[in-house]
Amino acid sequence: MAAAPYTPAGPGVPGGPMAPGAGGGSEPPPIRPGGGTNPLVPHLIWEAVLAVGLLAVLATAAATDGRLIERAMLPQAGVIALAGAAMALSVWSGAPNLAIGSIAVFTAQVGAWLVDGQGWPLWPAMAAAVVLALPIGLVMGLLAGPIGLPGWAVTLASAMGIEAVTFAVADSSAVPLRFQSDLTYVWLALGLAAAIATAGLTWAPGVRALAPGWARAGLLSPPPPVDDRPTAPAPAGPLPGTGPLVALLLSSVLAAVAGVAQANRVQAAFPQSGFGLTTTSLAVALLGGASAFGGRLGLVGTALASLILSGVGAVLAFRNVEAWSQSLTLAAAAFVGLIVGAVLGRVTRN
Repeated sequence: MAAAPYTPAGPGVPGGPMAPGAGGGSEPPPIRPGGGTNPLVPHLIWEAVLAVGLLAVLATAAATDGRLIERAMLPQAGVIALAGAAMALSVWSGAPNLAIGSIAVFTAQVGAWLVDGQGWPLWPAMAAAVVLALPIGLVMGLLAGPIGLPGWAVTLASAMGIEAVTFAVADSSAVPLRFQSDLTYVWLALGLAAAIATAGLTWAPGVRALAPGWARAGLLSPPPPVDDRPTAPAPAGPLPGTGPLVALLLSSVLAAVAGVAQANRVQAAFPQSGFGLTTTSLAVALLGGASAFGGRLGLVGTALASLILSGVGAVLAFRNVEAWSQSLTLAAAAFVGLIVGAVLGRVTRN
């Protein structure tokens, strides 16, 4: 009987669909990335939903008071957008920055101390205070990135230390700050631009490799499971921990700028906890589509979410609703964002 003809694609043949694996036996061919839904499409769909929600919020605010949008919503939206962009970027890196509010308050207080106690001009003092966020972000980034400590723990511990220094500098007293101009629309434009730019940056091919799953390991991170099967040499990649390092550095600077924007809005620096701004920024990031697992942001979701929550807050405040309702709204937004982020991750494969 004649032998069966050679079929290069047949089973048991090198390159065939059931070619022997590295560990012996037969294994299915590896799944190549990019075979599922375009990961950006579900985000765009969710952002269309957010856009409709924003229109509803704007209509409600306009019906509540003709000048509510101009007087209350937009001034606060700039601050929230800056803080939300800072949080979204850090969440993307897998190291959520829970010190955002503390850094913002610290920046305003240090700037006020330089003005009131040292006689500095206002803007140089604020610029110097923002620069102080660089070493703060660098230290947190090194601990949570290359060293590999949990980002949430590093930033939370940092927040406690930063707030202690803030109250020491402030000496429990508010300091009036005489900003000569209303920069509401400057802060708003800067916040929305930062939210969109940082989100778009995370979709760049070289930057996406820094997301969790690629840069999770650090010096003190738990070792991966032992696998004694022979493997090919790993391709050269980014330095482990680069993602959290860069994200926490930029996040801290954005938080500091948010502190200056808030001081400009209220024309003063108040010694207070930054917890409220931190939780608000987390709600904005999650509602905007950031995945709590890291590695996923949309494009304009953070910007839309900051406008939505600013508008809702302005309406509730105008109607003299109980203060706890504001926190309940943020909690609801955060839970919706958690669920949406999980769904977006489920329907995409990349």
